[in-house]
Amino acid sequence: MKAISTLAGLLFCGVMTSTHAADVKVTVNNLKAGTGKVYASLCKSEQFMVSRCDFEIVRAVSQDQAQLVFNNLAAGQYAVSIFYDVNNNGKLDSSLFGIPEEPTGTSNNVVAKNGPPSFTDAAFSLEANQQHTLTIDVY
Repeated sequence: MKAISTLAGLLFCGVMTSTHAADVKVTVNNLKAGTGKVYASLCKSEQFMVSRCDFEIVRAVSQDQAQLVFNNLAAGQYAVSIFYDVNNNGKLDSSLFGIPEEPTGTSNNVVAKNGPPSFTDAAFSLEANQQHTLTIDVY
């Protein structure tokens, strides 16, 4: 009897976990096959363009387009920022004035004007059990 109640509890927890999980699939365009790495961050508002995000993917570029997936996310507001480390030195190179010298991009393909894009402009809503798809062009 104890085994059955434990199994039922595990199944219930598994169902509860899976019913709230959501995924974000990101396609990154304008890459050069075999050159550098793509750094992608999925952030909540307080982290966007300020600090490291809770969800990050780093992937070597093997094709002219990259497919990235952030799995098992809670519902909420998020934004994605990408930088393409062309010279593969592990950082976003920038000018003396802080202007990126390597390609970058954000969700909603927001173009930076007088500073980084705002969370509000780049944000999207993610619902429970949803698969959200984005295409981000890096320039």
